[in-house]
Amino acid sequence: MEKKLIYTLRLIMFCTILYAVHIPPSQLHLLRKIEETVDNLSAQSLVGSVTTKRSRRVCAANFFCLAEKSLSAVHIPQLGKLCSLLDRYNNQTGQTTCELKDGYSISIQEMLGKIRNCTVKALNNHTQESPRVQPSLRTSLSNN
Repeated sequence: MEKKLIYTLRLIMFCTILYAVHIPPSQLHLLRKIEETVDNLSAQSLVGSVTTKRSRRVCAANFFCLAEKSLSAVHIPQLGKLCSLLDRYNNQTGQTTCELKDGYSISIQEMLGKIRNCTVKALNNHTQESPRVQPSLRTSLSNN
């Protein structure tokens, strides 16, 4: 009885960890496309500024929503593809409601740098935190 309880608890823990760090393939694809698009745009000499919101955390949960709002407000044709990708990503993650109240101005190039950093961070978090079956769990799973 006790073995079954321990097995069940370990299985629940494993599934919780698996669900918590899992990024669906469609979101991974969008993050890679966002990174590629930002790299292409950074090579261009885009002039202008965007309004962004101050945040204690650089890559807060709603960062991509705020980035989309910031970039779409300046109406620069070259940013259309990136805004579209950010919109699709935000819709998939459910981060579609954000406000740019009390914002400050930064250059487009600086905003592109922030988007790239947060994109890379999200991709790295996915690859580094991919769940690995712990040896103790693997042993208990195979024994039952």
